[in-house]
This record gives sequence, C-alpha cells and structure tokens, in this order.
Amino acid sequence: MPEIQEMQAVDLTPEVPFQEEIKDAVHQAETALEVVGNYEIANGEAYLQAAEDLKEIKGRVNTLTKQRKKLTGPLDESKAAIMDFFRGPLDCLARAEEAIKAEIGNYNRREDEKRRQIQAQHDATQKKEAERLARRAAKAEEKGNEEKAAELQQRSDLARAAVITTPAPLPKVKGLSTKKIWRWRVTDKSLIPLEYMVTNDTLLGSLSRSTKGAVPVPGIEFYSEDIIAAGRA
Repeated sequence: MPEIQEMQAVDLTPEVPFQEEIKDAVHQAETALEVVGNYEIANGEAYLQAAEDLKEIKGRVNTLTKQRKKLTGPLDESKAAIMDFFRGPLDCLARAEEAIKAEIGNYNRREDEKRRQIQAQHDATQKKEAERLARRAAKAEEKGNEEKAAELQQRSDLARAAVITTPAPLPKVKGLSTKKIWRWRVTDKSLIPLEYMVTNDTLLGSLSRSTKGAVPVPGIEFYSEDIIAAGRA
C-alpha cells in the first residue's frame, strides 16, 4: 500500500491588486456606517452637512464599485463566454425534453379518456340491465312469486355492481413519474368572488404617476412619497 503523503495547507486567498486601496475604501465604508448610527438633523446647518455627507457616501460607493469591477470584470467576461457557448445546445435539449413530455402527457390524456368512455358505456349498459331486471322483479312480486322476485332483484343488484376491466394502466418506467397539477382558467369574470380578484398594480401605478392622484378610483388612495437622490461629491 503506497505511503500517504501529508497534504500541505495551501493559501487560496487570491492576490488582489491595489489591495491596500481596497482595504482603505472598506474601512471608510464601515466608518460611515458607524457615524450614521446616531445621525440626527436638528437645524438648517445640519441639513446642509447631511447633504454633503450623502454626496460623499455616493462618491465612495462609486469608487468601491469601480474597484470591485476591476477584479470581477475578467471573471464576468469569462463566465459570459462559457454561458453563451452552452446556451444553444442546452436550449435544444430543453425544447426536445418539453416536446417529449408534452406528447407523453397527450398520450396519458388519450388513454384516460378511453378508460372513461369504456367505463361510461359499461355503467350505462349495466344500469339499463339492472332497471330491466328490477321491473321484472316487481312484476313477479305483484304476482306473488316471491322466490322469482328475489332472484331477479339479486340479479339486478349484481348488474349494478358489475366491474368492467378497463385497458391496462400505463407501463411503469424507472425514472419517469407523472403527477397531476391542478390549474384554473376564467370562464365568467363576473362570478368570481372578490377575495379571488387581484388589483392591477401596473395600471394603478401608471395612473398615479401620470395624473399625480388627480383621477379618483373607488377604494383606492393615491399618495406621494419623497425619494431622496444625491450626486457624488
């Protein structure tokens, strides 16, 4: 048995260009978060200072983002090239898979429909036969022939309970399974209960922005929020 060599620890930390510059930017970001922990604007002068602080933070975000992209840019390009290479063949296989699955589903539905039709025909035939025998049993009972009436009634009951052999179920294939997923479709929108209706966020958002809430909608309140935007220092 060959001797097992002890593995030496390997430092996998990537060599980061301008590492000190990044460390400084990270430290500044952490310091900024500590500073704003108890941030409070009490007067106009503090308000102006807050605006300057905000612009400085935006500038730091821009600097740190540029440094990050210097490191991740080549990786992103390599990944994009690899993804592009595999996208075509994987898409072909996915479409082929969906086509086969769709036809398997169609076949399942056709076989289910065959079984339903055979069962429905059988049930109708047996019901008709059971009713015929029941009528004969009633007539026999009217004539006082209790034994004959009982026999006919028993045959009527057996006819109703008769089981038919439908086509064999689909063969089981290892690795292939079928499950039913219940879905829905609208047949009459006017009958849908209110709790199942969903507000149209896209339409209401567009209306609120285009009219600034000037056009009323029953059951809807339009309101505005202040969004603060800042440039870089």
